[in-house]
Amino acid sequence: MISSKHPSATEIYTKVRSGYPNISLGTVNSSLLAFAEKGIIHMVGATGDPKRFEGNLDPHYHFRCTKCHKIIDIHGNIFKNIEVPKGIKEKCLVLEKYVVLEGKCEKCRG
Repeated sequence: MISSKHPSATEIYTKVRSGYPNISLGTVNSSLLAFAEKGIIHMVGATGDPKRFEGNLDPHYHFRCTKCHKIIDIHGNIFKNIEVPKGIKEKCLVLEKYVVLEGKCEKCRG
C-alpha cells in the first residue's frame, strides 16, 4: 500500500502494532531504513523533524509546512535542471538533488 501521507516510523509502528502486537519501534525503524537504503521507499528529510517515509518512487519534490509539519508532494520537473555549483561539481560526485520548499500550508497560513 502506498501512502501519500509521508508517515514517520512512529506512525507506521502504531499501525503495524495493531496486527503484530509484539513488534518493536526499533524493528520498524531499522526495517524502514533498510528499505530506504535498498530504494524500496524514500526518506523525506526535514530539518529538525523525525524522518518521514514514502512509497512513491516517482520523481517529485516536497513542500513542508513549518507550523503543522504536513508534507505536500509537488509533481513535475520544475526543479530538475537546477545547476550544481561548479566548486561542488569539481570536488564531488552528485548522485541526487533534493528540493524541499518550506513555509505555511493553506490551512496554517491564515
